[in-house]
Amino acid sequence: MWEDADRRKAYANLRQLLARIRHATPADGALVDATGELLEAGSTARQSDLARFMRSVQSEDHAVVAEGLALFRGDLLEGLIDEGPDLSFWIHSERTRLRERFFQAAAAALVDITRFGKAQDSTIAAIANRMLALDPEREESYRIIMEAYGRCGNGTRARRMYQALQSALSQSQKAEPSPDTTRSARRIAAELEVKSGEVQSRSDKRLCPRVAFLRPEFLVPERLEAILLALVEDTANSLSRFRSFAVFSTYSSFTKKFLNLIESDPSYSPEYVVRSFVVPESTIITFTLVHTSSGEIIWSAEYPFDPDQLSRIFLVLSKQVALTLSDQIERHLLETTSGRGETGAYAHYLQGLRWLNEGDLPLLRRARNEFRMAANQDSCLADARARIAQTLQLEWLMLGGNDPYLLLRARAEAEAAISTDPGASVGHWMSAVISLYQRDYQTTVGKFAEAESLSPNSADLLIEYADALSHIGETQAGWNRFERAIWLNPCPPDSYWWAGAGIAFVMQDYAKAVRLCRKMERHDPALRLLTASLALMGDDRGARSAANRLKELYPGMSAADLVKACPNKEPEVTERFFEGLRRAGIT
Repeated sequence: MWEDADRRKAYANLRQLLARIRHATPADGALVDATGELLEAGSTARQSDLARFMRSVQSEDHAVVAEGLALFRGDLLEGLIDEGPDLSFWIHSERTRLRERFFQAAAAALVDITRFGKAQDSTIAAIANRMLALDPEREESYRIIMEAYGRCGNGTRARRMYQALQSALSQSQKAEPSPDTTRSARRIAAELEVKSGEVQSRSDKRLCPRVAFLRPEFLVPERLEAILLALVEDTANSLSRFRSFAVFSTYSSFTKKFLNLIESDPSYSPEYVVRSFVVPESTIITFTLVHTSSGEIIWSAEYPFDPDQLSRIFLVLSKQVALTLSDQIERHLLETTSGRGETGAYAHYLQGLRWLNEGDLPLLRRARNEFRMAANQDSCLADARARIAQTLQLEWLMLGGNDPYLLLRARAEAEAAISTDPGASVGHWMSAVISLYQRDYQTTVGKFAEAESLSPNSADLLIEYADALSHIGETQAGWNRFERAIWLNPCPPDSYWWAGAGIAFVMQDYAKAVRLCRKMERHDPALRLLTASLALMGDDRGARSAANRLKELYPGMSAADLVKACPNKEPEVTERFFEGLRRAGIT
């Protein structure tokens, strides 16, 4: 400043400037503190948008970082008139430095908020809009934003971002996007093709056998005919909740047009029909289930009813008939498919379970291949899709929790399993586990509760539920389920001991955590937990030995990197985990 003035005049100018600054700033805070020959920013300067931006981008809180990025609305001291080459050089270099700091912080924020494959589109868009407003032709920004949308499964927005880049480059007379950006766009599209699994799940429903309730034949008084007709309709509606077969709407199947339709177009022909009738002067309604292609009567039953008490027994009777029908249909499906390769699908499923329980990454991937073959051979085997989700989630965890695409694929498989058979608990519990690692605690609790109500005595479910409850903060409830799971499965796979050790760690019983970890045949999956527990219980030698092995498994990863995947609701638990790793020698 004042490059052309001599030293004495420059100092005079500086004193005048400081006086004007003091006059213009509030009395309770100085913009500049001057002490002798030392000048430094005062308390008012520390509240400027620049100071707030610099503080916020160092925060661990995503919301604080986003607020700081929103403050960056232009270059430093935008509009300042250059007063000489020295000031011009300084302004240019500082503006460049701050721009780079902004883009680095924005990129890091997008990675952080999408790390677990779950972030609001509006949150991503807020950061993306600020990046593109600052430099609408910066190709790296487009690529970073595309990656963020891709990690959250939003292929539409990722594709639109690539198209926006193409448009921006064409307007500035540049070439097409760079090969790196094009490769990123293609990779994102390929990763998100897993969503086609959901489409496949929807199309699979068309392959499920269909049941049609034909219009009942009643030769009874008109008042009884109406209520018996309603009984058959309610029975049909009760069957619609099953996913191993589909039920035609009675609105169609009761009509004469329906019979004409299936004669003219065989694609509408149901695999099963249900006939019902009441003989004259009788108080018995008969239901008959017929296999259409063979004409075989699969099941037939008679149900007595009292015309004077029909309204009282109406609900019970309709549900009783529905449950019996569903049981007979599913039993017949099992018998007729046993010779068509579906038993091979089940064999693949059982083999997958065997590899899944080994707790080793290569075997985990072999298990996923078995489950995939089972699902391909039998599209209605919902448990296979759910187990694919489980292998993806476990692989994500074993690899340090740094690949959101694994979680994204896991969620798609879990949702496909639920869609195929909502009555199977494993789909709900896999959805709960994935929600836990995406920090969606409310969904986690709800899905686990639903799964537990469907399979209250499943040891595998109980152990997953126990682990989730400890992360949420309900430690005692988690430990109770852990003990029940061990009671049901006293010689369990390694994953049980790993979960129990995690609960013990949250309870600050580090000796118990170490003891449970050492029950595992393969320690690698729980090595982070074992290392921290050894350090916190005071076994420095054991902790250092475990830490050295941990460094071999995760080269270059810091303690902060290793604890990022921990889905603890209470920050204090994660802080203790971090401290344990740090004491063990992992910086």
